[in-house]
Amino acid sequence: MAGKKTCADYIAMQLLCSDKKGSAPCGSCRECSRVQKHIHPDYIIVEKSKKSFSIEDVRAVVEDSYTAPNDCDRKVYLFADCDGWSDAAQNATLKITEDPPDSAYFIFTGQSENTFLPTLRSRSMLMAVGNPSADECAKALSELLPDHSTDELLSAAKSTGGNIGRAMALIQGDEELINETSLARDIVDSLARGDEYRTAVLLSKAAKTREGLRRVLCAVSYEVRDSAVTRTVTPVEGEKLSRLGTGRLLKMYDALSAAQSRCLLNCNADALSSALCAQLYS
Repeated sequence: MAGKKTCADYIAMQLLCSDKKGSAPCGSCRECSRVQKHIHPDYIIVEKSKKSFSIEDVRAVVEDSYTAPNDCDRKVYLFADCDGWSDAAQNATLKITEDPPDSAYFIFTGQSENTFLPTLRSRSMLMAVGNPSADECAKALSELLPDHSTDELLSAAKSTGGNIGRAMALIQGDEELINETSLARDIVDSLARGDEYRTAVLLSKAAKTREGLRRVLCAVSYEVRDSAVTRTVTPVEGEKLSRLGTGRLLKMYDALSAAQSRCLLNCNADALSSALCAQLYS
């Protein structure tokens, strides 16, 4: 039931824990507690100097990796959300990932394995992390955020595709995420109404940046996907997209997924949003 960053934290705890139970971290020792709070000096969450990791970012980590750890016998570097980083920046990691210092470990996260060059993948251990269902996510959130209503938790879980970290951020008032979620819901509403012009306007609004567009399309695709699954099992009246057939919903989902992948490339976001709108109504 963990997201990519939560999984990365767990791996860091495995490597740095001072009281492991077999291969599992204890989760409560000083090292584990500091990893979970992101304040451990030997768990370095690499900052981006630009929208994605630059060659300079990578070179700084490479140089730092040869210095001794602070408190433990190991150091762990997390490159989170690597989507969109350049081939040059990835190539800068190849030597260090092929022959790293004995004390250094590197974790890279991205939307899919295609985020990474084959040469980097070949030097890494690949792990697929899936999100829980909306119901499972809401159940986990109820333990983490007991003061919030079940409806609020379930709504946040559905809007973020079961991603616990993003759902928590949404509930706790992340303004950018709230705006993106609201825009995604408006797009879903326009698709349900068959209002192509309004859909085009909203997609254009989302296309201020490729990454912003990708996140909005991701949220829309969750709604479309869930509606397609619901119709396959049993059509539910009152669902925004319930009047659309399963085949149409699946076609929409494929178009949204393809557009999200293109957002990771060097494409024009406005042109992409226009082309996507045409596909959604074809």
